[in-house]
Formats: sequence, C-alpha cells, structure tokens
Amino acid sequence: MTKLEDKNVLYKEGDTSIYTVLNDNDCCIYSGETIETIQKENNNIKKMTFPEALEKINIELKNKYSDKWKRITKEKYWEMLEVLPPKKYGSVGNATMFAMSEFMESCYTEHFIEYKNKYYCAIRDFTIKPDILLFELKKQLGEV
Repeated sequence: MTKLEDKNVLYKEGDTSIYTVLNDNDCCIYSGETIETIQKENNNIKKMTFPEALEKINIELKNKYSDKWKRITKEKYWEMLEVLPPKKYGSVGNATMFAMSEFMESCYTEHFIEYKNKYYCAIRDFTIKPDILLFELKKQLGEV
C-alpha cells in the first residue's frame, strides 16, 4: 500500500485543504475523474506532491490565524473554560491559560490567557508551547 506522502494531489492555491488525492493514473481516487475534467470545473487547481501541498496549506493556515490577541471579558473567558473540557490548562509564570478542545481546522484552536487580571484570546497552532504563547502576548502588549 502506498503512503499518502508518496501520492500526488490536486491543490488550489490559497486553500487550507487538499482538493483530492490522485491514483497512479492521475485520476481522483474517489470519483475516477481525470485531472483535465477537474481543472475545467475548478480554476487554479494544480497537481503536486502531497508534501508540497502540505507546505502550502501550513503557510495558509498560519496566515489565516495570525491575528493579534484580542481582549475579552472575564465572563467570556470563564464561559469558554466551562463549555468544553479544556486542553493544556495550566499556569506559566503569572498567567493562566488553556486551549479549546474543539479545533477550527487542522491543529488550530482558540487559546485563552488570563494575564494581570485581564483576559485574551487568539487562534493558534495547538502545538505551540504555552510559554511561547505568553511571550507573544507580552510582546504585543509592549512588555518585551
């Protein structure tokens, strides 16, 4: 069985997902449609390797979710803490933080920080370490 990493895919520039995976005959593995048929109906779709598409997707996700930390109310912070079981709940320095257990897409989810009796949220990659998230917030606040 061939690994996905060895497959070619169709990817549309700017998307955060792969359009389809291709079989060895360059047809959609699901519908059997040819690349040409798919490209006629969908502009800007290009054939590339899975790793190439993944690299482009990761760039798009990072750009999509690179907004600044937003100030929120204490009530909103607690509502989000209590709505679903939190992930990575804990303290870093003088901040308390957690991530939502429901993801937006890929590894991106909303993170919440209580810092100096103020509350903030931002969508970030779940794999980013809490101390880096706090550093990012402090930098935005002009503290570093």
